[in-house]
Amino acid sequence: MTAPARPGGGVSHPPSTVAGVRQANPPKPKSGSPASRGGPVPEAAESDLPEPLVNPPWASPRTGRERIVIRGLEPSSESRVVWDEGERDRYLAAAEHGPAAADWEQRARRCSDHGSWGELLACAPREIADKHLDRWNGHLGRFPALRAAAYARAVLARYEAAVADRVVVFLASAPELGAILGPILTPEAARLAARWFRRRGAAGRHGAAWLDRHGEAAAESLVPGALGPAKALRIRAEGALLRIAETHGRGAVLEAAAVYGETARRGIEALLEAGAVDTLPERVPSPGPWFDPSRLPRVLLRGGESALPEPSLRHLLTIMGIALAVPDDERLAVVAETCEHDSLREFSWAVFEQWLAGGAPSADGWVMSSLRHFGDDETVARLTERIQTWPGQHQHHRAVSALSVLSGIGSDTALRAIRHISLRAKYKGIRTEAGHRLGAVAGRLGLSREQLADRLLPDFGLDEDGVLVLDYGPRRFRVAFDELLKPYVTDEAGRPRKTLPEPGVKDDPELAGAAHRRFSELKRELRTVSADQIRRLEAAMVGGRLWSREEFEERLLRHPLMRHPVRRLVWLAEDGERRLGFRVAEDATFCDAADEAVALPEEAGIRLAHPLDLSEGERAAWSRILADYEILQPFEQVRRPVMAFTGRELATGRLERFEGAVVPAGSILGLTGRGWVRCRPQDGGTEFGCHFPLPGGGHVAVRLEPGLRVGRGAAVADQRLAAVFLADRLDPYCRPSGEGRPRGVDPVIASEVLTDLARLTGKE
Repeated sequence: MTAPARPGGGVSHPPSTVAGVRQANPPKPKSGSPASRGGPVPEAAESDLPEPLVNPPWASPRTGRERIVIRGLEPSSESRVVWDEGERDRYLAAAEHGPAAADWEQRARRCSDHGSWGELLACAPREIADKHLDRWNGHLGRFPALRAAAYARAVLARYEAAVADRVVVFLASAPELGAILGPILTPEAARLAARWFRRRGAAGRHGAAWLDRHGEAAAESLVPGALGPAKALRIRAEGALLRIAETHGRGAVLEAAAVYGETARRGIEALLEAGAVDTLPERVPSPGPWFDPSRLPRVLLRGGESALPEPSLRHLLTIMGIALAVPDDERLAVVAETCEHDSLREFSWAVFEQWLAGGAPSADGWVMSSLRHFGDDETVARLTERIQTWPGQHQHHRAVSALSVLSGIGSDTALRAIRHISLRAKYKGIRTEAGHRLGAVAGRLGLSREQLADRLLPDFGLDEDGVLVLDYGPRRFRVAFDELLKPYVTDEAGRPRKTLPEPGVKDDPELAGAAHRRFSELKRELRTVSADQIRRLEAAMVGGRLWSREEFEERLLRHPLMRHPVRRLVWLAEDGERRLGFRVAEDATFCDAADEAVALPEEAGIRLAHPLDLSEGERAAWSRILADYEILQPFEQVRRPVMAFTGRELATGRLERFEGAVVPAGSILGLTGRGWVRCRPQDGGTEFGCHFPLPGGGHVAVRLEPGLRVGRGAAVADQRLAAVFLADRLDPYCRPSGEGRPRGVDPVIASEVLTDLARLTGKE
């Protein structure tokens, strides 16, 4: 049976039972095999090996099929944009948070100077944008990738077929944004998808997705290239047509070819008959002189009774490289079916280390990418450690490439590792890159980042009551969690212990030793996870995050770790105009502010209550219940301070009540953990302030004197809050740019920002 392929070209393998990223162990041969008995493993006979590992097509001259060349064939020049349901609305919404320019005509004049029209065409009123559409050449401007993607989507949704080919021009130089190509159906889009399809990584996946989406219509655009005289175009088109035949059937491709006549149909039929033999990349990967198969671990066949002969190891590595450029390549699945997974993983890693020891030549960079094929939790653990250290060794680009490997492995453990890097890595650049990768994964799955984070939280081996029972043999201990998700220990009688005791002489040495190690592992695993989950819940309250009832019950209420803070918080269930405050009791039932049992509406959206969502009477009632049941909350919720802008502050934009205060630099830096952003360094590396970006646009900003110094951390002079103000825009020196001020600031956000400033200045 063929091993199932994972998205990205890898081969699936059984998931690990370990909750987090664990340290690597050598592969363990099956009991009874020669390897397990310590004896030599004989080489497999060639007759026992599949053809790709013995006589692959790239290892010997090939007799090419007779090709039919037809000059002058041209696909239809019609440009179409074919939307899936709701897709155009999503593309339009991509630029909803674009700049609120006061004078778009003035911005258009600036665009004329450098030919960058993307922002204007995506965000300006149509009556202005339409006048400049013909001047756009496909260049969007120098924007960060995410913003450029948003503008490209919005422009395509606004103008559809009229700009389709110009969007293709933009995407040709930005394959990482290739998902935008999806709805465009033009000959240029087909040629670009065919070109991407033969590449490794994200470009190959985007190309494959486009071909799969458009099927026969795509094939019709590609037939002229597959039968034309230009070799490069022919090879790309042939590979793309074979992909379409695989996903949509040979008939769809032959019907597309028949549009161009019987001779064209016969030529494409010959291509389909030749089949997968021709599905090789333009450059067949071949390792350089650093590769030494004699120094690599043996690759065992299934059962562990024999191993691949040395010549087959080079073929195996080539197959792994080809699979990066040829999505869903059958040869990789054949290898996975033939060989032991653990030995394939160890072979992959050993080759990777040989490549590093050989100077990591860039021409063979595909070796690291090929780790994704047989990578599992062991590979993730090893690679994660390298990713976090490489930036400090001037190897940032290598670390970024390794993040792509983790994305390609795609297991929950790999995604948890990416998230950990995005939050905890020492170097900002790699944290940012990891965040981008995580956002891309969430987008592919149709999830928000927070929804993905919910799904990636492991259960840490806890039982359904959120407890870990540790067995010492003659005695047992229970590990539960407090309001901050810190573990605590009780004995079988429920008496608290300061910590888990060391195994004693009367305990079972094997059981007690394993239990004690498990407790140490649990504390280490939870050291950063616990604080992160509490922060996420608090941010969800402030941001008004909404869970469906199904998500709430599955991801929070029934999760063995998250159920602990969930029971200590006040929630709101909203269904249309109906709103119900509730908490989760110890028996997992729902109770209201009068401590009466209530039923939640089936279609309700669930969110955490902010004090501003509750009346004064409701806050008092919930405070009494929390006190009566001695419930400690994981963060301030019911008794959280509530503040608001004064009428004068909204009229003038000045928050004078905080101005003039002198505070330690470390207190300013502490605001960054609550969503505040330090302004960009200016003269001599000085940051002249910080600001809080408001969700609806604009900023609450603080101008500092003398300013923070890059690289000095808190080791600078105390800072004076020279000005605190509301502004639509800021200049590089953290001053208002223009007279505009944000309007309609959300009351919850206003309260949180003002509370931050009050605590910073001691004016609560």
